[in-house]
Amino acid sequence: MDHEVRTFQFRKLVRSGVLESMIQNNQRVNAEYLTGQRHLEAMEDKFREETDRLSLAKGSEQALNELADIQQLIDDSLTLLGQTPEDLARVQAEKRNKAGDFLRGAFVRTVEVDSGIDPDRYTYFIEHPDCYPTQLD
Repeated sequence: MDHEVRTFQFRKLVRSGVLESMIQNNQRVNAEYLTGQRHLEAMEDKFREETDRLSLAKGSEQALNELADIQQLIDDSLTLLGQTPEDLARVQAEKRNKAGDFLRGAFVRTVEVDSGIDPDRYTYFIEHPDCYPTQLD
């Protein structure tokens, strides 16, 4: 039987069991274990990958599968940052009590902010043009 061997580029963080499986299946793997800042940066990239996959999920089962990966990333990030799930729950409750949640689906298209009335919000928006571009009339 003819077969073909190819090398595939990953360049991403994988679950430890995925790497172990590749090795056990005699696949030639070029891998390393990241630490410190490089590990955190790879986690951020993985978050983006998983949220992109969540947006493409078809049906609740696929969405649940992607959410499980995101939750694992959250749990592992907490450990890497020296925080606990309780710390996260506390901050989450504080933010929910101060600003609410996302369940009602409030969607803002544009907002006009007067720097004299709400200088903190105005400054925040100006300092984050990648998230809040100025609309030109």
